[in-house]
Amino acid sequence: MANSLSPTPIDPRGPRFNQAVVTVLLLGAFVLEQPLVVPVVAVVLLTGAALGPRWGPFLLLYSRLIRPRLDPPSEMEDPRPPRFAAAVGVVVLSAATIAFVAGLGLVGWVLTLVVAVLAGLAATTGICVGCEIWLFRHRQRPGLRRRRRRPPDRGAGRRLPRGGQRRRSVYRRRWHRYNNELRALRWRALTRHRADKP
Repeated sequence: MANSLSPTPIDPRGPRFNQAVVTVLLLGAFVLEQPLVVPVVAVVLLTGAALGPRWGPFLLLYSRLIRPRLDPPSEMEDPRPPRFAAAVGVVVLSAATIAFVAGLGLVGWVLTLVVAVLAGLAATTGICVGCEIWLFRHRQRPGLRRRRRRPPDRGAGRRLPRGGQRRRSVYRRRWHRYNNELRALRWRALTRHRADKP
């Protein structure tokens, strides 16, 4: 039997489909000036964040109608990062709803567009800001800090790049580190899932 420390891995295309639908709904609400759509989307995200990715309405739609028509995914995903990202979206959209009720329409739309942009970024590129926040919090645990020591700099003594090249090098290292950590989490979740099978 699986325990709470090894959640069942999920198809990574499900959260991206969910993020794409959220983006379309929020942008449509902004264009058509329909603020009532915002709390509805917040409730949808809350369902997935509270009950798990498999129970979100859009995720359920993906698993029932779309996934059977696709090839199996090349790798599975730990559900905890996208679940945390959904919880962050719930908080921001709840604040936007409060702003609409209080008559602060501009504030409400700004918060709504923030969620729409971040969801669209995750859906189109796979860069999930909420997932990266979860990974950052995960790295702060004492056991993980001891294991993940920075390797020695092989380029010691070399001349560092300047200006834009230095910034690009930093961003590239951060992006590779994020991808490697996400792959490690997916692999651990998949191996635990296989080990828990009878």
